[in-house]
Amino acid sequence: MVLKETSFDVVIATRNRYDALALSVPLILSEKRQPKNLIVVDSSDNHEQIKSLILTLTANWPGKVVVLSAPPGLTRQRNLGLAYVKSDVVIFPDDDSLILPGAFEHMMRIYDLDIEGKIAGVCSAEEILPPDGLLDGSKSYALTSLDRITKKVIKVKNFIERRIIPDALLRHGRGLIKKHKQPSWLASENAIPVEFMTGFRMSYRSSVINRYKFSEVFSGYCLGEDTGASFLALREGLLIGARNAKIYHHKYPAKRANGYDMGLMQVINFAYVLSNSMQKFEVGTVISFYIQSAYKLLLYSTAIGSKYGRARISGVLRGIWVMGKIFTAKGTALDAIYTAELTRAGNINKIKN
Repeated sequence: MVLKETSFDVVIATRNRYDALALSVPLILSEKRQPKNLIVVDSSDNHEQIKSLILTLTANWPGKVVVLSAPPGLTRQRNLGLAYVKSDVVIFPDDDSLILPGAFEHMMRIYDLDIEGKIAGVCSAEEILPPDGLLDGSKSYALTSLDRITKKVIKVKNFIERRIIPDALLRHGRGLIKKHKQPSWLASENAIPVEFMTGFRMSYRSSVINRYKFSEVFSGYCLGEDTGASFLALREGLLIGARNAKIYHHKYPAKRANGYDMGLMQVINFAYVLSNSMQKFEVGTVISFYIQSAYKLLLYSTAIGSKYGRARISGVLRGIWVMGKIFTAKGTALDAIYTAELTRAGNINKIKN
């Protein structure tokens, strides 16, 4: 039985995504269940343009709007936004997260029902197609037939891989889930415990995420920062997937990182979040991650004919080489090892360029 509605705020970290925000923010404002505060943390080259857009879109919205200018960095921007959160829960959609009708209501209902405080975070399900007709008139944000096919193929590919290749992240997350008792009402809400939450559709109890925040050791393209926050939040309570809630993530077209960095971060970022959240060394998890990384190397070898492909393979090899040091380090030593690898990668890229 719901005793009261849980309050929530929305924090969006953004950079140079005017067209994305023009689509995503109105969907947030049209939700039946509304946030008390909308907090936009912007690191765009033209901040005034983004600020003007947000203020225009929210001109007739009754909630409070905060638009902040900040240096680039997803984790830093989210943490800055957290300082302005006043509600029980904070939802972190990406600037290109397209909210399907009722998503916030379904997510927040899980918190409403959690009268014992067993739940630390809630995410929506991922919708593979955008709301009908929404992207049809957008030139920079249009969805091609290839985009639609690719999303479906990737979903099937991931489903198959998870049943063949050991997934260290899922293994670790399941171990954390076992430490908590599951509420009896989850099934009736079409909700399940999840091992971690993907950034574009995640929410947390404000008290939990304020305790751990997002690791600012990640900079630039912050691959895996959402997984790291999820694992730390699992110390406090369950993470729940509200499958009746749907959010679509188009992944606005932009260059994320060069080949070497992408390959390196695919290994060391996730090794970092595992090491950072393991309270004792998990042999099975570490072995699984080595196997997983070897499979990724095999997968990337199919693109060895391209310059980007070869650079990505080099990055994965380097990541596997230093993985042992990452898994045996903690605290400031772990941060130092990770940061040193990013610095080394930056120096390599300067030489190549």
